[in-house]
Amino acid sequence: LGTTLFYDPLVTRSAFEFARLPQQHALRQRLAKVVPASADARYLWARRSLFFRRGGHLLVTEVFLPEVLELQHTPRKFEI
Repeated sequence: LGTTLFYDPLVTRSAFEFARLPQQHALRQRLAKVVPASADARYLWARRSLFFRRGGHLLVTEVFLPEVLELQHTPRKFEI
């Protein structure tokens, strides 16, 4: 799926929409069933966007687990 979405020149993407999901949100309820540790967080961040290709549409929604806020940016060296 990722190869098609990101490397197919016929695929375009909408702008991101962002949301802060409270514990009672339907996506949070579904996520808590498969990732029980996510239920403790007061809010989870989410984003979504639409992908378009030849008249077809695909909505992709991502919910970020609390641990994503603990990640630290590590600068990378790129050699050319």
